[in-house]
Amino acid sequence: MTQKFDIVPDSSDDIPKPSNDNSPHGSFSVYEEGKSPTIDFQLADGRREFLRYAHILHGEFSHEDKKDQIKLLFSTHTVILKGYCLKEIYDLLAVDNLKSVRENDNRYIHTVEEDDAFVNEIEILWRKEDNDQKG
Repeated sequence: MTQKFDIVPDSSDDIPKPSNDNSPHGSFSVYEEGKSPTIDFQLADGRREFLRYAHILHGEFSHEDKKDQIKLLFSTHTVILKGYCLKEIYDLLAVDNLKSVRENDNRYIHTVEEDDAFVNEIEILWRKEDNDQKG
C-alpha cells in the first residue's frame, strides 16, 4: 500500500511567537523574575547551578561592541553573563528579584524582540580557578 503526502512549506505565519510566560519549553525567554534566595543558572548543555544571593559581593554591567556583559562576584564563584539587552536582568539582580537565567544558542537571537534580553553565554568559575588563571 502506498500513501501520497503533499509537502507544504511552512510560512512564517505558521511559526508561533515566543511566549512571555517564561516556560522552559517552547519559549526563548531567558530569565524568570521573582523573589528567591537563589539564582538558578541554566546552561545550554543542560547543566544547572544555583548560587545564593547572600553570597554576592559585587555586580558589574558593561557594554562593548553592541554586546552586554554582567559580571557577578560571589564569595566562591565568578559568574559572567554575555548577550544582548541585559540591563533589565542586571536591574533585577540588583534588587534580588531574579529567579533564573538561561543560556540560549546564538542561532535563536532572531526569535526574540529587538529590545528583549538574550543571553548567549553563561560562564561559572570557582574563585580558586579564577585566581589560578590570573597568576
